[in-house]
Amino acid sequence: MRKITVANARYRTPALPEHQRNPLISAMPDLINPARLRQVLTRVPVVPELDGMDNKNRMILAKRIRNILVPTNIFRDFYHALYHLIIVGYESRNPLDPQVVEWHYDVADPTISLETLVDEDRLNQSDVDTTCEHLFLTGLSGVGKSAIKNSILATCFPDVIIHNREDFDEIQIVQLHCEMPHDGSRGTLLKNLMEGFDNALRSVEKTNFLEQVQPSLARSATIGAMESFLKSLCVKYHVGVIIVDEFQNINVASAPDKNKMRQLFDNMSNMLNVPFVKIGTTDSLSLFQSKFRHGRRAGETLEVSPYIRIPQKVESDGKLPTKANNKGRDWDNLVHALFPFQVTKKPIEFTERWDAELYRLSCGIPYVLFTLWQEAQIDAIRSGSETLTIKRLNYVFQHRFKLIKTALNALRKRKMGQFQDLLTINQLFDKNEADAAIKQLSIFVEKENFSGPAATEILDGVEVLTEDFTLNPTQKSRLAAVKAKLEQRAQPVLKGQTIEHKD
Repeated sequence: MRKITVANARYRTPALPEHQRNPLISAMPDLINPARLRQVLTRVPVVPELDGMDNKNRMILAKRIRNILVPTNIFRDFYHALYHLIIVGYESRNPLDPQVVEWHYDVADPTISLETLVDEDRLNQSDVDTTCEHLFLTGLSGVGKSAIKNSILATCFPDVIIHNREDFDEIQIVQLHCEMPHDGSRGTLLKNLMEGFDNALRSVEKTNFLEQVQPSLARSATIGAMESFLKSLCVKYHVGVIIVDEFQNINVASAPDKNKMRQLFDNMSNMLNVPFVKIGTTDSLSLFQSKFRHGRRAGETLEVSPYIRIPQKVESDGKLPTKANNKGRDWDNLVHALFPFQVTKKPIEFTERWDAELYRLSCGIPYVLFTLWQEAQIDAIRSGSETLTIKRLNYVFQHRFKLIKTALNALRKRKMGQFQDLLTINQLFDKNEADAAIKQLSIFVEKENFSGPAATEILDGVEVLTEDFTLNPTQKSRLAAVKAKLEQRAQPVLKGQTIEHKD
């Protein structure tokens, strides 16, 4: 569960007069300049003294590798876009404006239908340009989307602001979080949003909104009732932005259910007047981006790409060349933050060969890089060798990443296409979300057109999962069905077929 930050309102003096008269905007923190933003977001954990530390604790310590955070330009771009999104969203919702107050009463009144509000043009009370009322953060699984989102929202914005002015003494939820459910269901998504309200308010006031729409001894509320309830809560708590993560889970839904989900977001955009941030893989978000009913709601898209490595020699003093390519420098900064984090008894020195091998195996994807560096050290501790070698790194890669080797090979050939889902599936297994992982794996095998060597590699990966994870009988049965389909696809095919689509 996320740690919730609550702040008592401290009002600044914005440059624009209309912002000064709006407590929801004037209570927001100042925009952080890029240099300071990089400083406050950087996380490079230091390895403590290892003398006398037993193997178990050193292996636990190795997992802190995942805490490393080296901001790049995409962090800055996301922060600026999000800040602007929240401010613009609040411009038309000044709680001290009598028209807005009257509008809030009408919107929150369950006896006034959505159709009536639309007919009387009371859902769009502002003439502010709303082309950016949505923000999409996309990229392959494992490239760091959640790290960007989590670090910026935890560091740069409070979750809740408490106002204590004579003319305004209400609660402001700046950021409301939820995840797209693994079943791609509208009802579950709306319940996740209700739970998001309960979580955000748990240290401020006692609420039970999730229980109200999902009573233990009665049927859950209808979709329409939950939409109306969500509308009233967003108005009451002055929600700044709604963040929906793991959007790729929509891929498991049927075509009709995907259309219903699109309609739900279209309805919420109309009636909530609250901006959305959607985070997920490119294929899932493009479905919404291209088919939104209102073109003006398409929003801004930021794509997170794998790191790029440009081979270069390190200077004699250990510093990077001053004229390194900017994109290549991002990889250099990341790997130089990672490499000193060694919990083995015989640490090694950084070399160009290590740099090249880490990049070759990880393809510049942080999830693969961090997991590989972590697991290689754990393997070195368990074996008693207490040192890292290129051979060990490759051994761990071959065993640990069998399921996604096909995807990484395709990425190296710039033909990722259909295989990007394997990255998502592998991460779900890592998070012990076996049911969701097996379901997505089954859908992937069913819908994608591949066979031969690609099917064999994926089958090998599934075999490892059977060994490495504790599955219940139902999960084992479902995984066995997936394996049977893969075995059929792994049969010999026409000469020359590779991991690309068949002709």
